[in-house]
Formats: sequence, C-alpha cells, structure tokens
Amino acid sequence: MIASQQQVVAILEDNAERQQAMRSAIANALPDATCIFFKSAHAIIEWLKTNLDSVSLMSLDHDLEFLPGSEGLLIDPGDGRDVAQSLAPRKPCCTVIVHTSNSMAASSMMFTLQDAGWQVERVLPRSDLAWIDWGWKATVLPLVAGNPSHLTIDEVLSRYANGQRLFCGIDIDGGQQSFHGAMLDDANFGESFIFADFSGASLKRASFRRANVKTCDFRNADLREADFSEAALCSTQFAGATMTNAKFQGAYCHSYTLGADEQPDW
Repeated sequence: MIASQQQVVAILEDNAERQQAMRSAIANALPDATCIFFKSAHAIIEWLKTNLDSVSLMSLDHDLEFLPGSEGLLIDPGDGRDVAQSLAPRKPCCTVIVHTSNSMAASSMMFTLQDAGWQVERVLPRSDLAWIDWGWKATVLPLVAGNPSHLTIDEVLSRYANGQRLFCGIDIDGGQQSFHGAMLDDANFGESFIFADFSGASLKRASFRRANVKTCDFRNADLREADFSEAALCSTQFAGATMTNAKFQGAYCHSYTLGADEQPDW
C-alpha cells in the first residue's frame, strides 16, 4: 500500500522515452511526487485493486505493444479501454487524463469514465515529445497539486493557512491584492505564472523553479534557501532581500542567464 500523504501519479504508458519525459516533467516541479508506470492494462488494473484510494492522478494511453513472454511467445497487454472499464464501477477519486492519439479509443474511454462520474481530461500526443512538456505537464501539475488553473492571492493565502504548500502550474495574478509581508515558507510555486508583490514576505525554502515571476517584487523578502532555478526574472526587484543559500542557476533576466553561484543584484 502507498502512504496516504504521498502524491502518486499512476501512468499507463509503455514507451520508454515518454516515460522518462513524463517522469522529468513532474519531478522538476513536484520532487516529492511519485510516478508509477505500467506497460500493460492488466498490471495497472491489478495494482489499482488495492491502491486506487492513494492515487492523486491517472494518465492512460490506449495502444500498447505486445510484451515478450516465455518460449518466444508474446503477451497481449490489453489496452486503455480495459482500464477505463475496470474503473467505471468504482468510486471516482481523482482525475483521469487520456493521452492516446487513437481518437476512437479516446472517445470510448472518456465516455465510459465520464458516464461513471469520473473527471476526465484529454491530452493529444504529437510525433515528438514536446507535447509532454507543453500539453501534458500543464494539465498534470495543477491536478497533482490539487489546484485549479488560476488562484487569487487571497485564495493562495487561505489554502496556505490550511496547510497546503503546493501551488504548482497555476496562474496567480495579484491585481489589487498582495503577498506583502506574508508567511509562505516552504511553498512550492514551481512552473507557475505569477504577477504579484512578495515584498517583505517570508519565503524560506520556497520554490519558484521554472516559474515565470516577471515583474514580481521580492524587495526585503526572506529568500533563504529558496529555489529560483530556471525561473524567468525579467523586471523583478530583489533589493534588500535575504538570499543566503538561495538557488538561481539557469534563471534568466532578459538575455542574461545566471550561473550556479550567481544571485540577482538588482
């Protein structure tokens, strides 16, 4: 059994390159999440018999390659429709992404699941792996983090006060609201698009990895051990911020990219 507090993404996908790209996409923003891959419908169906309640998200392909068996025989792995049919009589507990390029099978899987009350999202693969980074990941991260695609600052602060720390892959537009002076230690805003005032906020160990924080104000904020790796920092302000052991490697401001030991001096 999986620990109840662990974020688990169960994925039916038999292509090794896709598996690696999916694993990296989640690990970069949600390092504590666990991806469990299955190459056959039979395997994931069996696993879900005892682990369904622990799953935060499922992503299902349809067409699967035959698997090698004994004495040179091939084993039929089943397909995504088998998984959808096995889930239909069970209580919905998470969102299911259908990521097959087989349009007829995708429609069948989605109808089966939606008719049974499951929340379903569709992501259409392309011939290369780019769709995983810009399509699949953008769908996955808010769902794994338990966030809608957009949150106001007041909603973030309310969720933080209730114990939530994951705010990945969402849009946060400050508008007339502000994070000024807020307590946001250990918050994870990885992969998010943020327009906000963080001046004077406590952001110790917070993550903005690969986030777009252009124009955000971090003046006088406590950024000790914060992670801004590969973030977009154009027109940000960091004057007076405490940045002891903060990471900025690969973050960029306009045409300049920060190195491993560099921090913003603006």
